[in-house]
Amino acid sequence: MTDKLFNYLDSLGVDVKGVGDLRSFDDSLRASLPFGISFGIAIDKDIVRRIPDGPFMDYVDAYTNITDRLDDISHLVTNFIIESGYIAIAQDRTYVNEQISASKNDTDNLYGKAYMPHKTVAASAGLGWITKSALLINDRYGSAVRYSSVLTDAPLDAYVGRYDCRCNDCNICSENCPTGAIYSRVWTSETSREELFDYELCQKSFRDRGKLINVHTGGGTCGICIAVCPHTKKYLNS
Repeated sequence: MTDKLFNYLDSLGVDVKGVGDLRSFDDSLRASLPFGISFGIAIDKDIVRRIPDGPFMDYVDAYTNITDRLDDISHLVTNFIIESGYIAIAQDRTYVNEQISASKNDTDNLYGKAYMPHKTVAASAGLGWITKSALLINDRYGSAVRYSSVLTDAPLDAYVGRYDCRCNDCNICSENCPTGAIYSRVWTSETSREELFDYELCQKSFRDRGKLINVHTGGGTCGICIAVCPHTKKYLNS
């Protein structure tokens, strides 16, 4: 079934795909489903290359359009799994935003966050590893990929392996962050988002840059950490 799923994902135009075994995470974080299907779409090189000189609407539009496509793909994949006789839950924006709103009631999650983040599923699926700035580095595209995911109990072949942080002594992301939001701490599987960066300062960078082009909601106004990452630059120069 994994081959059929991957062929279907290829037909939908994804650039990366994989399956992660999520059973090491608490049931409540993964809706008691054992596997996560991860898929992503790369951001155009020319757009990523220009991010440090932004903000500009091309990136905002690309960010929004890719997110819309990923939502659509998550629904199609969910239907594909359900029609095959298994349970599937699309982690689309509605699903994630409901979790973010619910988690704001927890004083440890003042700004809210997803229970099973797309990048966590992607790392578990062997699509990359998580950096000091909580980005996910893919071997081909660096951090210039947006991800979505589907939770399922379908009998899929999941990735088996490690996804340790490989940032080592590199701190380029934190050195270039406009608001100094990144703490330069090495990620491990036990690391929380709050230990990696200051979410409010990160959002301040989005807001400050967004004001320059009259964009006040959504993403695509910063992304400097993506563009300056040496692993992303390999993609830009390929």
